[in-house]
Amino acid sequence: MHGGHPRRTHRHRQPDGRRKITGSPPQRPITYKGQNFVNLALLASTAVIAIYLVRNPGATHLYPVMVGIALIVGVMLVIPIGGADMPTVISLLNSYAGLSAAAMGFVLNNKLLIVAGALDGSSGFILSVIMSKAMNRSFANVVFGAFGQVQAAAAGAAEAARSKAQAPKKPPESWPPPAKS
Repeated sequence: MHGGHPRRTHRHRQPDGRRKITGSPPQRPITYKGQNFVNLALLASTAVIAIYLVRNPGATHLYPVMVGIALIVGVMLVIPIGGADMPTVISLLNSYAGLSAAAMGFVLNNKLLIVAGALDGSSGFILSVIMSKAMNRSFANVVFGAFGQVQAAAAGAAEAARSKAQAPKKPPESWPPPAKS
């Protein structure tokens, strides 16, 4: 230890003694201007590289690039989802893993892997849909809920500022009110 105080952490104790994380990372969706454009550009670049790799399988230098873009796409698709929706998204990602296992079963001609992957993929998807209904929200709203949120928030702030500027101003009232006699 370097000084008089021990190293501080981001955890606090709850009244029953359990530790609680203080909100790092943030629970709100992380969005920024142009996010949809970036996601579509990454998707387009993935499609172009995939088509090129199908035509030229010897271009092995593009495989790490494809893996890197897939990693970035995965992060970019998950960060606009808020903390309350994250269990649904984790269940959906588990479903994707099951579907990829089923696809690998087709490649390897392994019937057990096909069946197990299909069961995992379908059960993860069904669980995600059930969790969405339990939150009284549609599945599409949970997964794609923050898309376009930056533009909508900016439009809402501009509308609020415009209506505030056009509102008639009231004369200030004195406080406390005059006593009645």
